[in-house]
Amino acid sequence: MKARRFYSVIIGILIGFSLVIHPVRAQNSSVDELAQSATRIRIDQNTIQKGFTVEHANGNIRFAVTPGQVDQEVSIVLKNETVSNAPLPAGKKAISPYFSFGVKGVDHNPVMVEKPYWVALRYTSDNATATKALYHWDSNKNSWLKMPSSLNSAAQEVRAVSHLPFSWVVVLEDINTFQGQASWYPESGLVAANNDFPIGTELAVTNLANGKIVIVTVVSTGPYAPNRIIDLSDDAFQELAALSEGVIEVKVQPAIASPAAVSIDSPSGILIDAGSGQVLWEKNSAEVRSLASITKLMTALVFLETNTPFDKVVAMEQSDAVGGSSLRVSVGETLKVQDLFYSMLVGSANNASLALARSTGLGQEEFVSRMNAKAQSLGLTNTHFTDPSGIDPGNQSTAHGIALLSQEALKSFIMLQGTTTKEYTFTTISHGIFHRIKNTNELLDSSLYVTGGKTGYLDEAGYCLMTKARNSQGSEVIAVVLGAVTSSSRFSDTEKLLEWGLGIS
Repeated sequence: MKARRFYSVIIGILIGFSLVIHPVRAQNSSVDELAQSATRIRIDQNTIQKGFTVEHANGNIRFAVTPGQVDQEVSIVLKNETVSNAPLPAGKKAISPYFSFGVKGVDHNPVMVEKPYWVALRYTSDNATATKALYHWDSNKNSWLKMPSSLNSAAQEVRAVSHLPFSWVVVLEDINTFQGQASWYPESGLVAANNDFPIGTELAVTNLANGKIVIVTVVSTGPYAPNRIIDLSDDAFQELAALSEGVIEVKVQPAIASPAAVSIDSPSGILIDAGSGQVLWEKNSAEVRSLASITKLMTALVFLETNTPFDKVVAMEQSDAVGGSSLRVSVGETLKVQDLFYSMLVGSANNASLALARSTGLGQEEFVSRMNAKAQSLGLTNTHFTDPSGIDPGNQSTAHGIALLSQEALKSFIMLQGTTTKEYTFTTISHGIFHRIKNTNELLDSSLYVTGGKTGYLDEAGYCLMTKARNSQGSEVIAVVLGAVTSSSRFSDTEKLLEWGLGIS
């Protein structure tokens, strides 16, 4: 294999199952409180085999290791830090104390593990709608990087995973989103009074009851009534609700950060946070549409679950030739499973998809049945697959469903590698014919840091695209557009969504 380019991405998989964990004050463990700022605990072998959770004395940070995750006695240190030389990203504020965690062996050296630890940090915030995530300090980049995070609003806690043996961590919140009450006053035009943003700022105000949005310009300060965060002109208020309602619950944010600031030509699309799955933007994202070759994401996911060896040799069959984008190979020509896998994801070859499914030893009917079972297990409603290649228009889902499928599929490094490799080359075994496969996702040549993607096209589906991308702060989003009229518009629409979601101007 010659993979000319792919992005190496460390994927943290949030632990969604119940851990068997035990209190840190286990037999033979010692606890040392350091001036109430640090908790240091030594964990013995018996406790390590059971799994354990360490909690700081003040209860603001927890650190957990799954059973048998480390193979030696370790010391865990959780320390409340004072941080003055680590500037926060623009538009963010700290809503938790700063902490450091460290994992060391008996030789006092850091302990690395293959599977991630998880760390949970409590926060304090009155803004229920602002985005929150756990960040760690990267001393090489001199910046805070976002960690794949899971939010528990009821407990006011954010959990994330990490392979790092030592790190500073903090919970950061978007400072530019506010939620509260809005009323109105007699004034013409789409204007407002607000205390949080300078006069002249354009704001997007969303009625939380019906989702309607109006863009207003701040022309004065106020309001000064309790719980009210903005007063709208009567013209602006009527864009959201009837004047007779008087006071409504709203979300207020800069217009450039609002979904109203983004529009696409494609009939259906969505943007989600790649870590939490939170919907950041959507347009007809629940509309059921044909998927074309985006189907191959599920094909790859089900294939990987069969653990079929990548060096297995497969002979092409006549039944693999279903038309559309295909490898130029003859019936009986042999190649490795690895070559089929990359040809399917990089070049979207339909015959490679059929041969790959067949390489598992499953019949096509059974393989497709597993695709549908996997969709059901992921909670992908209104999703149905009829063949592994996507050539059948009966392969259907929604933009939201594909975003969630992509979130799951791209946790696999081999999937990331397969979907971001720009060019893949191989030589068939039986005929010795050289093949060069180029990726169909043009955004790999853009300025975006693409960390996953898949194209698709059928007359019945239009032009489709899923792309995952990351910014310099470590935030990752997944964009899906379905049914675009032209190939170029699917790329331009996706680029708009990704740049908006990642804060790239």
